[in-house]
Amino acid sequence: MKKLTLFFIAFIATLQIQATHIIGGQITSRCLGGLTQEITTTLYVDIQGIPMNNTILVSYASSTFPWIFFNHINYSTQYSINSTTNAYEFIDTITVPYVDYYTYSFSTCCRAANVVNINQVSSPFYIETIALVDSTCNSTPIIPIVQFPYATVNIQSIYNLNAYDLDGDSLVYNLVTPLDNNNSPMIGFLTPPVTISNTGVLTVYSTTMGVYVFCVKVTEYRNGIEIGYLLREMQVTVDMLNGINEINNRSNSNYKYYDVLGREVRQDYGVLKIEQK
Repeated sequence: MKKLTLFFIAFIATLQIQATHIIGGQITSRCLGGLTQEITTTLYVDIQGIPMNNTILVSYASSTFPWIFFNHINYSTQYSINSTTNAYEFIDTITVPYVDYYTYSFSTCCRAANVVNINQVSSPFYIETIALVDSTCNSTPIIPIVQFPYATVNIQSIYNLNAYDLDGDSLVYNLVTPLDNNNSPMIGFLTPPVTISNTGVLTVYSTTMGVYVFCVKVTEYRNGIEIGYLLREMQVTVDMLNGINEINNRSNSNYKYYDVLGREVRQDYGVLKIEQK
């Protein structure tokens, strides 16, 4: 699959969200039939930052044809994740002109300022998804988790991202360096205390407190051939609070919880274990 190279016009940056504290996001596409796709850009925002604009600019680009455009999209849904985080969904419908691989991308300033594993100020935020659009009516993977991981110092926490694919394609997970702009890894990025298996089991263990940013890449395979991927940027908060109590106090959380003896504390969606290291 050919990786796209996008060239952004300088003035576009002025149309994006300025100084909003982005703490994560992803872009998904869902086939509506033929070459028509529903594109959903989901952004998670620290409510302590400048409020989210009602409109964002998302780019669409073909891998082989000189076809690229930018769409202004109004947000369709806003909801609270917890007392410090809001989520915004921007939904667009497009019909692409050719069967091809397409890149859907979004960039803005800035990531949340309290992240400890970035050695730069006002770090630009960028996410992208590459998807095959063809007669099979392909859709991208979906990561349903909306809550962000929380962990306790010196306690190992295990999450299952539970991504799924509407077409039944195989999914493989790995961690990648978050991007500042297209195909440009973040400068000054320090490895977070996070690992992930190729089946999507996320493990967090840290001996120090802090907020860490990381990026999960979910690659989609069909008959052994890569047909696209999704980048989901997230953050994990490591503090001194008890892991179970900390997460149970968060609203709209999407996990099962277990204590160190394996007893289920609460049932919802997804999996979390908290284990003494």
